[in-house]
Amino acid sequence: MDAPIEIVNARALQLPVALRADVRAKVAEAIRVARMVYRRHFDMPRVSYTVRGAVAGKASFTGWEVKFNATLLEENAEEMVKDTVVHEVAHLVTRAMHGSEVSSHGEEWKSVMRSLGAAPTRTHSFDMTNAAVGRLVFKWGCGCREAVFSERKHNKLTGGRAFVICRQCKHRLHYTGERRVVGVWEQVGGSQPSSERGRSGPAPGAPCVQRRGGQTVPQAPGLSPPFGGAVPPWFGPPSWEREAVRPKKPQPSRPTDLGFTDVPPFGGALPPWYRHGRG
Repeated sequence: MDAPIEIVNARALQLPVALRADVRAKVAEAIRVARMVYRRHFDMPRVSYTVRGAVAGKASFTGWEVKFNATLLEENAEEMVKDTVVHEVAHLVTRAMHGSEVSSHGEEWKSVMRSLGAAPTRTHSFDMTNAAVGRLVFKWGCGCREAVFSERKHNKLTGGRAFVICRQCKHRLHYTGERRVVGVWEQVGGSQPSSERGRSGPAPGAPCVQRRGGQTVPQAPGLSPPFGGAVPPWFGPPSWEREAVRPKKPQPSRPTDLGFTDVPPFGGALPPWYRHGRG
């Protein structure tokens, strides 16, 4: 049977059966129109509902599959069936005809969209209140600029496992105490790391340190490994500090006095027949 194969997950089962049938019917209709217009065969793609967040739909070329956002589909059923479904099918048709060298929303894709009877719009204007996925981000800054880091990188920075240097002012970035999930920034107090994690880190302005084994070695501000990123445990201290950190190994003494020695030329213990001196 020449019909799309639906991949059903827990979220898809929450959608009305009639709505899922409309999506499959629209996918099949778009593929049949593409076959007639371009006089070539296109396989029926699979249909799934695994997209989350602000994206309404995606097209997977390797799996020949169109994926849709179940939350947005349920709230904007008519618009998504009419436009988004065709939008994603057009991506598959464009890739099959022109390969991967063309732009995702270039002239080739726009031409396919028009041939399928849809307007070539790139983005949607749906309400994202219920579909937005909370992503916790943290604001860091120096004297001249600000940057936003993910929770994972924020915890690495506040935990002393990494640091960031501004390319302009050459100062280290410090946590401003502001974080954001969705919407406005909120002040969470100080530059301590996430209290939810129960971690502690250096206060702003503290010198950068690197740990080698169980030893903590002070490091000059702005210094980082040649490859950048966090300082690994095996990365040694600066060359001008190595003598103080790594004392020289004591050399075995070989006392000599007027040609006499207590150590035989071949080393080891003194055999009873070994003669002292050379006389």
